[in-house]
Amino acid sequence: MSPARVSRALAAAPEPGRAAQTPHLVTARTGQTGPLALRTIVVFPCGPRTPMLSPMPARHPLVVARLVAALVATLLLGSIAAAPALAADPRGGGAPVQTSIRPLVDRVRTVDVSRAGAAVTQFTSYWCVPAATQTMLNLVRGTSDRTYATQARLYRELRAANKYRYPTLGNDVRGWARVLTAHLPVGMGYSDHAFASRADAYDAIVDSLDATGRPVGIVVDRGSHAWTVVGFRVAEQVGVRVPASRTILGFYVIGPLGSPRDPWPKAYYTVDQLSTRFTRYHESTRAVVWEGLYVIVEPLHPLGASVTSR
Repeated sequence: MSPARVSRALAAAPEPGRAAQTPHLVTARTGQTGPLALRTIVVFPCGPRTPMLSPMPARHPLVVARLVAALVATLLLGSIAAAPALAADPRGGGAPVQTSIRPLVDRVRTVDVSRAGAAVTQFTSYWCVPAATQTMLNLVRGTSDRTYATQARLYRELRAANKYRYPTLGNDVRGWARVLTAHLPVGMGYSDHAFASRADAYDAIVDSLDATGRPVGIVVDRGSHAWTVVGFRVAEQVGVRVPASRTILGFYVIGPLGSPRDPWPKAYYTVDQLSTRFTRYHESTRAVVWEGLYVIVEPLHPLGASVTSR
């Protein structure tokens, strides 16, 4: 260090907060040769350093609480956003296991309650309802009664049980439901229901078959003929049990006129195909409550409450 720099160093002001100390000169060997072999340096005596403390202002408790709450919320949201849908299974070599909500899975489901030997053809041109009643009783009771005597007896019961009196030899859906109920155990009765919408009627048929496992009667060809629905096919989403989650694809039906005029002994009709036959009810001889509606004869639930309301 040159004498000029030493002089400036000596003239420097003492460090704030520390008492001024008297410096002294020390000659030290630098390890070089010639004029630079020795160097004079200035040494300041070491004394205890006084720390410069500046107390931080205390924060208000409400401010601190808000800061802590914000930190916790940030950490929680970060953990939720980073949570994976799949996680490694610690039990089995890291195979992925589902940790999020199970995705919906599409499937086609078929229900068919028909049985060989249960379907019955009608013995006269106007016994379609007695024949459909006989078929439905066979399916529900597990029998195979296909006799003329039974069908003739059912026709007489139907004429007495009809809601209205007709000049023709036909029957109506109220008598159909009443005769079925009379021949089945308590709690397994039937009821007629009418719908303004064909789609609502289709939903009711599927719901009834699903809930009871029993066939459903329908009126086709503008109220002039009776068929039996014994099954259906639907495309649906697993785990979802509301009508909006399914699409009805078609129905399995039996017609008592036999082949080729009716589906016999059973046929699958798509919704579009069945809709050409399952039309609005019409009675030409008198006014009836089912006029212009889609009419079915459906089983009641085991608890006695119908799936649908009229």
